Amino acid sequence: MAKSKKLDSDNSSLQVKDQVAASFGSKARAYNMYAHVQRQAAQRFAELAEEFTDSLQSPYLEIGCGTGFVTQPMVSLLPGGEFTAADLSVEMLQACQADLNIPERLQVHFSNIDGENQLPDDTYGLIFTALTAQWFADTEAVLNQYLRALKPAGMLMYSYLDERCFPEWKALCAETGIPFTGNTLPPCAPIPLDPSLYSWEFFSMELFTEVFDSPADFFRNLKRIGAGTQRSGQRNSPGSVLQLDEHWKQKNRKSFHVTYGITFGGIRKK
Repeated sequence: MAKSKKLDSDNSSLQVKDQVAASFGSKARAYNMYAHVQRQAAQRFAELAEEFTDSLQSPYLEIGCGTGFVTQPMVSLLPGGEFTAADLSVEMLQACQADLNIPERLQVHFSNIDGENQLPDDTYGLIFTALTAQWFADTEAVLNQYLRALKPAGMLMYSYLDERCFPEWKALCAETGIPFTGNTLPPCAPIPLDPSLYSWEFFSMELFTEVFDSPADFFRNLKRIGAGTQRSGQRNSPGSVLQLDEHWKQKNRKSFHVTYGITFGGIRKK
């Protein structure tokens, strides 16, 4: 894979990236057991991608492969050539590499890179990234940078957690007066495109739901999969989690439903 140039980042941004890599890395194995919505979203990603994979040419690049939820179905779909799976976490890469069933037609490489690194222009027949872009400081800017890295007729396919996530958590915070400490997520809208250069192949805004025994169980699950890092530096203190949980229990509620808004997109370079 060609060397990448790192986009400008301040110290706080680099610190958050280190925290994200460490958090997900420490939970690489638990992720496969507890990341249920992420697995469902990976299946949906592959369904949307399947119609277009035959038309794509190597090399292929995945940003944020994690433990391989999307990697495995995608390598099964892609024509022959060179494929690179990349992630910020070495532990996630190792988990992906250990479990991945690689077809003989593909030459697969694993690369420990930052998804916000600058990629060489006009290089890839496919770049895809699933449930990673919500961690970027500027999601739209990075996706546009990926578009420039495509070869003519290449595609960018992506999904990310969007602003519709966690209305139940937000409602609990509003009822109790406890600040909502979740990350600010990207909008559920198509990114602006120059129609002379790019065209949409698919765009979909979908909702997924997960059910927990209680709000406390939801927060425990975020930690189990390494997804508890907060870009703002705010944290859910044990006391605030307990208050949210007690308020919820006083309502005699039997289960805590959590909604995830996920935006999917597929863009072709002309």
